[in-house]
Amino acid sequence: MYMGSLGPIARGEDWIAVTPLIDDDDEEITLTGAEIVLSICRQGCPEAAILTASTTNGKITLPSATTLQWWFDQDDTAALCAGTYDVFFYVIIDGIRSQIISGTVPIVEGGPAS
Repeated sequence: MYMGSLGPIARGEDWIAVTPLIDDDDEEITLTGAEIVLSICRQGCPEAAILTASTTNGKITLPSATTLQWWFDQDDTAALCAGTYDVFFYVIIDGIRSQIISGTVPIVEGGPAS
């Protein structure tokens, strides 16, 4: 599991990330049929997600069998106030839940929308 901080995101920008998942043997994990969830929460409030991306809501997609992409659009990130948020990311494959990330992400002001 990765523990630490993700790079900063500006309010009102699209936050798109594409990545393979790599196991302890440096092999890509096949994600076909996996349930994948990424939650953004206020610090200290892990039970109440402000934003959620998942394979269920379509904000996480699988461009290939071993690669995932999440996409929070401009409206999603504009709903966040500047500050630091907790990030929780997990994958369920064959009924086994694995926490991939437990960290933080700084949200910075993005300036005027136009």
